[in-house]
Amino acid sequence: MSYSANDLYNVKDYQVAPDLVLLGKQLPEVPELEWSYVTNEQALRVQLRTVFSFDFDYRRSWVLTTVWFDGAPLMVLQNAGRSCNDYKQRYITNEALFSAMVNYLKTLLADELDVQDEVVDPDKSFPELTSFYGNSLGGEFKKYAY
Repeated sequence: MSYSANDLYNVKDYQVAPDLVLLGKQLPEVPELEWSYVTNEQALRVQLRTVFSFDFDYRRSWVLTTVWFDGAPLMVLQNAGRSCNDYKQRYITNEALFSAMVNYLKTLLADELDVQDEVVDPDKSFPELTSFYGNSLGGEFKKYAY
């Protein structure tokens, strides 16, 4: 099964992440964000919507998230593995909005961005968007047995 970014942006059954931790893991443009705990109350203009999340064994997870800025979608995040650190990928669908969000986040944490190889068409459907770390959205997820 293949999805476009817009398919994921249109998901109505999502959870709002309480902080920007997953985003911080994927923003080398704002390296401080990975180590700073920024809550939704501090970053009112940024929202992370978890479209799907699966815990394999209470330590390893598979998380698919959309990122919104000023109420508009701009990016899809993939995180998986131990503490969601073993695998991470981002797909930017609105480069101008991405740049505006990064500049906004920099103001919270006291140039030009090079994201060309991560920019995708939000209408294009492709398997890589929802297939990562050995699993796919719509596929079978199995708990690890030890």
